[in-house]
Amino acid sequence: MIERSERPETDLRKAARACLALALTEQPYGWRAALRIGKRLRARTRALIDSQWPLVARLAAELEQHRELDHIQIARILERREM
Repeated sequence: MIERSERPETDLRKAARACLALALTEQPYGWRAALRIGKRLRARTRALIDSQWPLVARLAAELEQHRELDHIQIARILERREM
């Protein structure tokens, strides 16, 4: 018999687990609280990405060009944003 390994950990699973943990702080507890928290976090994330889109696009372009960026390269890109 072939054993099945556990499902791989994904960002979505991590986010769902974090929302469930945060739901313990908000009444009524449970999956509905986790969904409310998830929706709020998604909205805040979208607003942040929208407000910083030029920076996100610049980082993506640099990453596409160089295939990887270290923290020094990222810091330089961020510094150019403030100019």
